[in-house]
Amino acid sequence: MFGSIARSVGAVVAGLVVAAVCITGIEVGTLALHPFPPEFFEMDQNDTAAAKAAICGHVERFPAWVLALGALGWALTAFASAGLRRGLEREGTPATEPSSA
Repeated sequence: MFGSIARSVGAVVAGLVVAAVCITGIEVGTLALHPFPPEFFEMDQNDTAAAKAAICGHVERFPAWVLALGALGWALTAFASAGLRRGLEREGTPATEPSSA
């Protein structure tokens, strides 16, 4: 019983780690493809209204193909992390036969 619970918890943690690593990679990749303008780093960091306007302008100028690539990466990350979790959770458990009742 404890082994089953530990395997389930470990599978969830492994899935979360894979998701975090993949999402970080996707976000770094999209930032490399469409970086912030240099003016963003020269502005007053305490001016939240200006920072918000600069970030909104940056997102508005994102090329569609970068957004599509990011969305595809996020979708594949969801499938990969959930598939890993399910595979690890089911590993070592006996196959269940459907009841013929």
